[in-house]
Amino acid sequence: MRTLKEAQERLGSLETSIAAIEQALTRLRFLMERLPADKDGPAHANALKSINDYQESLNALYALRDDALWDIELIKKRDETSRQ
Repeated sequence: MRTLKEAQERLGSLETSIAAIEQALTRLRFLMERLPADKDGPAHANALKSINDYQESLNALYALRDDALWDIELIKKRDETSRQ
C-alpha cells in the first residue's frame, strides 16, 4: 500500500489534471458559442466531439480522485491503527 505522502502526491496530480481539463472545457465551450450558425458543419461537429471527449476524461479523473481520497482515508486509518 502507498504511503500517505505518495497518496497525497497522486491526489495533487489528479487535481492538477482536473483543473486543466476543466479550463480546456470552458475554453472550448466559449469558442463553440462563437462558431458560425451552421450547426451541421464540420467545425460544430468537431467541437462537440472534443467537448464530449474532454467531459469523458474529466469524469474518469473525478472517479480516480474519489479513489485517491478513499486511499488517503484508508492509509490514515492504517497508520493510526499501527501506532496504537
